[in-house]
Amino acid sequence: MLAYLGFFAIYVLGYGGLQYCCWRKLRHLVRGRRQRVLFMAWFILQLALPILTRVAERSDWLLTARLLAWPGYLWMGYSFLLLVFAMLIDLPAGLLVLLRRRRPDAVPPPGTPRIFKLTGPVAAVLALLVTLYGAYAARQMVMEQHTLTTGKLPAALPRLRIVQISDLHIGIMTDPARLTDIVAQVRALQPDLLVATGDVVDGTMAPHQAGAAAFAALQPRYGKFAVTGNHEFYAGLAQALTWLNDAGFQVLRGESSNYHRVINLAGVDDYATNGELPRAVDERELLATLPRDQFTLLLRHRPDVPANTVGLFDLQLSGHTHRGQIFPFTGVVWLATGHTSGWYEAGNNSRLYVSRGLGTWGPPLRVFSPPEITVFDLVRG
Repeated sequence: MLAYLGFFAIYVLGYGGLQYCCWRKLRHLVRGRRQRVLFMAWFILQLALPILTRVAERSDWLLTARLLAWPGYLWMGYSFLLLVFAMLIDLPAGLLVLLRRRRPDAVPPPGTPRIFKLTGPVAAVLALLVTLYGAYAARQMVMEQHTLTTGKLPAALPRLRIVQISDLHIGIMTDPARLTDIVAQVRALQPDLLVATGDVVDGTMAPHQAGAAAFAALQPRYGKFAVTGNHEFYAGLAQALTWLNDAGFQVLRGESSNYHRVINLAGVDDYATNGELPRAVDERELLATLPRDQFTLLLRHRPDVPANTVGLFDLQLSGHTHRGQIFPFTGVVWLATGHTSGWYEAGNNSRLYVSRGLGTWGPPLRVFSPPEITVFDLVRG
């Protein structure tokens, strides 16, 4: 209960502060007492919409939740971009006002300088344009292809193709046709092994049984494997595991295997908690049991690399970051995790790859962070 109250307080202070800043920036556009009251009510409504969405979803009012979610989360992305543009425009405008006031003959006019009343509309228009772009870009999947040469494949297997998907965040805002499209793209890549590195599930899965059936029809030569992300726990671990199993994924929860004597596979739970604890495991012991003469693939949702596991795996696949999803959050993610996306050398012949993911969390936007399906061709050499 205390955790929920703490989250609610942070949400009201953080998102409420964002709405207040946006209202302050745009209030000069509205004249008349009644219009200003309605304008303020709009921002208060936007503060409430994400909460009402979650209440409706938990009550199984799925159509209501969807109708509330789209305007609420689109506005969330728009208001964030509005504040970013306002800050970028106000900085040079403020410097200009300061320079003018430092002139010997300058007489500062009373009230807010006129230039700051003009920056609000400019920021609002720029934020709208980027929001429209971000909504479009969030649906444009990019194939990232990588080739790795290794001496750890069996002699009879010259190439092994691994396809990674991550962070689909399937929930009430997910279009079922989107899942069908992802399955078609993966099938066209003809993977030998399909892996999902967490946050596949992010809400009620009742509307997405057809999506599970579509994934179940994918039959890679060496199977499909997944690990949990933090949102599997937030959405409800039981329903998340049921959906992943229905989709044909074997969920690795602190488990490893010398799979078909072709590749070593290991996967661990995310360490998120939401009333259900992840399976605790000593990752070093988990990896140390695997034969070192075969390629070791570790699936881990967050791009953390415990120091005592370096050298015990060849490739760790992770997600979680979305590369910030909406620029300039990329910098925030880098400061928080040290990883945004792409390749990282862990040392001692261990490498990490961080996927940008396929879905969105919160605002259905992606700005300078296109969704990706990742292909790794392991080539014997």
